[in-house]
Amino acid sequence: MNQCTKLDVDTRYEMYALLQELWQEFRQTIILVTHDLHEAILLGTWI
Repeated sequence: MNQCTKLDVDTRYEMYALLQELWQEFRQTIILVTHDLHEAILLGTWI
């Protein structure tokens, strides 16, 4: 997956929403790597 931090804010949240939809449909493990602490906390509690 491309780095979401290089996306504008709206596109980044659209990608997060798509990721959540895919996870809900397939229920498979997803590994995300980020160097942004706030993004890690958001995704870790949101997904």
